Amino acid sequence: MRKVYRARDIEVSFDLDICIHVGECLRGERSVFELNRRPWVLPDAAPAGVVAEVVERCPSGALQYRRLDAGAQEVVAGTTTVTPLKNGPLLVRGRIEVTREDGTVETLPRATLCRCGESEHKPFCDNRHIAIGFRAPGVPFKIHLSPVRLREDQPHYEHHFRQRLVFEPVQRTLLEVAVSERADAGAILDVGCGTDRLLRAMRGIARKAQ
Repeated sequence: MRKVYRARDIEVSFDLDICIHVGECLRGERSVFELNRRPWVLPDAAPAGVVAEVVERCPSGALQYRRLDAGAQEVVAGTTTVTPLKNGPLLVRGRIEVTREDGTVETLPRATLCRCGESEHKPFCDNRHIAIGFRAPGVPFKIHLSPVRLREDQPHYEHHFRQRLVFEPVQRTLLEVAVSERADAGAILDVGCGTDRLLRAMRGIARKAQ
């Protein structure tokens, strides 16, 4: 079910059931997206244009926005494209109409669809491909990094939440990526969609940064 967070200039909505927990939002603008706060989304904590840009990075379509300030809405591609992600789901961009069990229809600009066949939220991915060790060719998913160094007193840990794999730090944000102090802002880590590989990469970078 989609929850709406409304501010003066922009409205952000979030559907936990289709989120694949890549964490682009949390790394993109921490003043707006912060797990250790209620509400965890504050759309008025940054300019509407910045919020919209970060929301559009969400591959699953779990996050969407609606501009209330006469600003440009998200441009939906005229042609729908489907890209298989390495060891992960199908990344779909374009006009995507989803019919729910109750008959309601939702239109998404972005979605990640199950390719392993084990998702409990079909047609959407729920990260079950990680748990079963799914392997298949595809395009590596590129995650935008922020120049943040992992602190030893705030380690990451793994746990299951609502039957999906989630990675969450003790006091900071979901999937905060550790990079060395020499890393440039906006650097990109080229990893497969499987977040097990992401964790290994994060730990390796953290060791080098110490």
